Amino acid sequence: MLDSGLVGTMRSEFWLQGTSSRRFQLRSNITGPFADDYLRREQIPLNALTWSSCLSNRAVNVRTSVSITGANSHNRKQGLMTVDSLDGELRQIYGLHWRRCP
Repeated sequence: MLDSGLVGTMRSEFWLQGTSSRRFQLRSNITGPFADDYLRREQIPLNALTWSSCLSNRAVNVRTSVSITGANSHNRKQGLMTVDSLDGELRQIYGLHWRRCP
């Protein structure tokens, strides 16, 4: 729920363990008024992929966050945004690209 004049921002960062300088970030906004569920679907472009070396095991790190801007102590606007589900149907599905080591 976002009152008029508020902007909800969803961010996701993806990176391989040990390669924090090569993070890929996605960001999208929802502008109020908004009072509904939302679904976010992301696809990382192939040219942004980082490959791990053939001789190492690396974890894939994902950081997801939401924030709301536009409210202050004078305008009394209200907003609520979450990265979960009230009906218990939270699903996160990740696809990975594999390539054979030489």
